Amino acid sequence: MQFLKIFLLLTVLGIGPYSMAQQNRQLSQNDLSKWYKFSNSGLSPDGHWVTYNRHYKKGNDTLVLVHTETEHRHEIPNGQSLQFSNNSNWASFKTPEEVNLINLKNDSIKTFNTYTDASFSASGTHFLLKNKKKHQGQFLHLESGNSLKLTNLKDVYFSKLTANAVVVLQSDPGAELQVLNLDGFQVTQKLKTTGTFRAIHWNPNGKSFTVLREEENNNSLLYVDLETGVFTLNEYELDEYSFYKGSSADFGISTDNRRVFFKAVPRVETTAALDTSQLANVQVWKASAPWTEIESPNYDWIEHGVRLMVWKPQKQEVLPVESKEQPFSLLIPKQRYALTYNTSQYLPRFKTGELIMDLNLLDLETGQRRRIVDSLPFIKNSFCGSPEGKYICYFKNKHWWIYDIKTEQHLNLTQGWEIPAYDTTYDRSGIPPPYEVPYFTKGDEAILLYDHWDIWKVSPKTGVRHKLTDGSGRNLQFRLTKRPVRQVSVYEKLNFQTQQVALDENPLLKVKNLNTYEMGISTLSETQDEIFLSYDSLKLYDLQADSSGRLCIFKQESSDHPTRLMYSNLNQKSVKTLEQSNLHEQDYYKPRSELITYWQGGHKLHGALHYPVNYDPSRSYPMIVDVYELNSRKLHDYHLPSLTFQRGSIEPIDLNLNGYFVLRPDIRYELNAFGISAVNCVGAAVDKAIETASINPKAVGLMGVSYGASEAGFILTQTDRYATAIIGNPVTDLVSHYLGYLNFILESAYFRFENHQWRFDKGFYEFPEAYLANSTVHQAAQINTPLLTWTGIKDPNIEWTQSRELYQALRRLEKEHVLLVYPEEGHGISAKVARQDLYNRHLEWFDHYLKGMPKQDWMD
Repeated sequence: MQFLKIFLLLTVLGIGPYSMAQQNRQLSQNDLSKWYKFSNSGLSPDGHWVTYNRHYKKGNDTLVLVHTETEHRHEIPNGQSLQFSNNSNWASFKTPEEVNLINLKNDSIKTFNTYTDASFSASGTHFLLKNKKKHQGQFLHLESGNSLKLTNLKDVYFSKLTANAVVVLQSDPGAELQVLNLDGFQVTQKLKTTGTFRAIHWNPNGKSFTVLREEENNNSLLYVDLETGVFTLNEYELDEYSFYKGSSADFGISTDNRRVFFKAVPRVETTAALDTSQLANVQVWKASAPWTEIESPNYDWIEHGVRLMVWKPQKQEVLPVESKEQPFSLLIPKQRYALTYNTSQYLPRFKTGELIMDLNLLDLETGQRRRIVDSLPFIKNSFCGSPEGKYICYFKNKHWWIYDIKTEQHLNLTQGWEIPAYDTTYDRSGIPPPYEVPYFTKGDEAILLYDHWDIWKVSPKTGVRHKLTDGSGRNLQFRLTKRPVRQVSVYEKLNFQTQQVALDENPLLKVKNLNTYEMGISTLSETQDEIFLSYDSLKLYDLQADSSGRLCIFKQESSDHPTRLMYSNLNQKSVKTLEQSNLHEQDYYKPRSELITYWQGGHKLHGALHYPVNYDPSRSYPMIVDVYELNSRKLHDYHLPSLTFQRGSIEPIDLNLNGYFVLRPDIRYELNAFGISAVNCVGAAVDKAIETASINPKAVGLMGVSYGASEAGFILTQTDRYATAIIGNPVTDLVSHYLGYLNFILESAYFRFENHQWRFDKGFYEFPEAYLANSTVHQAAQINTPLLTWTGIKDPNIEWTQSRELYQALRRLEKEHVLLVYPEEGHGISAKVARQDLYNRHLEWFDHYLKGMPKQDWMD
C-alpha cells in the first residue's frame, strides 16, 4: 500500500498562530485558576453534539455542550453528569441544586428543581426524574408531555429494546414490583412481597427479566417471562449455597432465554464453640505451602468465594459453573459454554514463573467439562472468545492459537510469521505478551491479529493470512480503536473479552510513528490505500465515534501545545477544532520540547528534552534528569502548571518555569543488570542533551520516583558526574525487597524480580552476585553525590524501610544525605500541605546544588 496523506491538520487555533506567542508574565499561584483540562468528553449517538467538562486547577468546573457543525454551545458552571438520549433528541445534566432537560431540536431547557437524578429510557422517548431522599419519581413522555408521578419509589429498571420498565415501590408492609408499559403508563404485571425486590436484570430483548426477592424466612430468584409466566428458584434449593446479594450486574439471561446466571456464596457451617484458653496464639507458616499466611486473603475465594451458577428455569435445574477446583469462569458469547480455570493450581508461583492455568470448556446444557488447553501462562491479553461463540483464541509459546469448539481442533495462526506476534519491545523478564486482544470480523469469518507494525486478517479455519496495512517500512504502527462487542444478553463483567469490527465500514485506525512520535487517525480498507484524516507531531487520544463510526472526536496535545478537542467527519474527510484550551498560556510562557536521539550498546534510543521557558542559547542552564524506564514517550504529554507536587512528581513545566532543563531519557535493559543499564543509557542521554542545547555539564541533577528512584539511586553508586539527586520511595536493597511482600496486592515480591519489572531471569540464590551488583545499599560507599530522599510510611508498594536502610548506610558512611519521612503518606503524596512542602524542598535543594543559591537550614 502507498502512504496517501490527504489532510494535514492545521486550524486557526492550531500550531501555527500559537507558536508565535510572547512570554512576558511571571506565573503566580493566583494565575493557576485560569488553567483547565478537558474531562468526561462524550459524543451523542448521532454524532451531532459533543459534551465535555472544563476541569480547572482552581475554581469551579464548567460543563460544555456544543453542536459539531454550527458550534452553537451551552456553557454551564458546575454542570455535571450530562447524558444523551439514544435517539439524540434530548440531553440532561445536573447542577448541585437541580436537574435540567435540553431539547436538542429546538435548544430549549427545562429545569426540575425538586429532583436529584435523571435517566432516559432506551428508546429516548421517556425521561425519569428521581429524588432519592424523598423516594419520589416522575416519568415524562418527551413527545406528548404526558407524565406519571410515583411515590415510595425505590428503583426503576428500563428495558433496552422495548417500552417496558420495572418499577419497585417500597413501603412499610413490603414492596410491590410493577411491569410498566411506558407508552400508555399502563401496569401490565404486578408482584408483591413482604420483604423487598432488588437486583433486577432485563434480558435486552425485553421479553424477560430476573429479580431477587428477599423475605424474612426465604430468599428467591424469580425469572419473569412476560409471555409464559414466573419461575421461582428458592434459596433452600441451593443446598450448601446462598444467593449473593449483589447488584443487577451480577445476574444475566442467555441469548436464547434458556439459562439464567446468578452468583452464590457457600454457606458457612456453624460448629460447636472451641475452648481456646489453653491454645497458644500462634501462626504456623509452612515453607511447603502454596502461599504464605500474608498471601492467604488472596486465596480465601478457593474455600469461601462467590460462585457463578446457571439456572435453567424450564427444567428447574441448577448447575455450578464455578467451584473450589475451578473458581474462575468466563461465559463464551451466546452463553452455551463457559470457560473455567484455576490460577492457583500450580502455585507456588516461583516454581513456574508466571501464573499457570489449564483451560476447561463447560457445556452449560449437559454439564460436561473438557480440558482444551494445558499449562497456559496467565499473561496480559492472552485469550479471548469470538463474538459468535464459535472459537476460543489463546496465546501460548509466543504464538496465537485458535480452538474450534465444534470440531475440537487447534490451529496455530502465526506459524511462519516473519515478524513475531509477541511484543518484541518487551524488555522485562518473563514471557513476552502479545500485542493487545484480537478482533473478529462479522460472523467470526476472520480474526485480526497484530505484529509490531501492522494488522493481519487471518482465517480461523485455515490460517491463511493477508496483511491489511503497510507500516513496517515506514515506521508506522497501525492499531484499531477499541470498540468492544457489547454482549446484550448477559451481564458484561462475566463476558469473555471479545472485540468485533466490520471491515466493510472502513473502521478507524490510530497511527503512530515510532521514530518521531507523530500520531494520527486513518481508516482501514481492504480495497484502497489508507486515508489519513489527521497526522501531526501531537499526542492523539480519547478517540470516540458515533453509532455509525463515521463521526468522531479526539484530543490532541503536546508539551508545547495545550490540549485541544477535535471533531472529524469521515464521510467528508474533514477535521476541525471544537475548542483549544488554555490560550492564555501564551501570555505567560511558551513551552518548548525536543526529541533527542542517542545510541547505547548498539541500540537507538530517544529522550524528551524540555527547555526552560524564555530559553536564551547564550546562557548556560542547569538540567534535571527524570528517570523511569521508557520516558521519552511522555514527549507530547501536556502538563498544566501547578506550582506544587503532583502526587508522585513535579511536572516538567514547573521546573522549566524555574529555569531548568528537564530530560526524560529511555533506558534499554539487559537482563540481570537493571542498574548498570540505567547508568549507561542515562549517561549517553545526558551527553546528547549537552551537545544539543546550552546546558551546564557541572549542574546536572537526577530525579526519580519508585522504580525510577531505584534507578537514580543506583546511578549515584557508579558515577560522580551528577551534582545532586532527589529520589522518592526507592527500592535500595534488592535482597531485602526480594524477600519482602508487596502489601498492596499481598504477594511475595519474588515475581517482581524474576518475571517482571526488575528484569532478573533467576532468583537471588541462583544469581546472588547480580542482585548485589545492582543493589544501591550494597554499593553505598561509592556514593559521593548530595542526596535527598523522601518516603511515605504508609506506602503499600515499597516499604519505607527501604529508604531508612539507605539513610542508615549513608549516615554511617558520613555522606551528605537528608531523608524526608511523611508519616501519613503512601506511595504518592496526597495531602495538600505535604505536597506543597515537598515541592518547596525540591526547589530549594536543586536551587542550592545546581544554581548555587544559599543552603536552607533544613539541609544541614
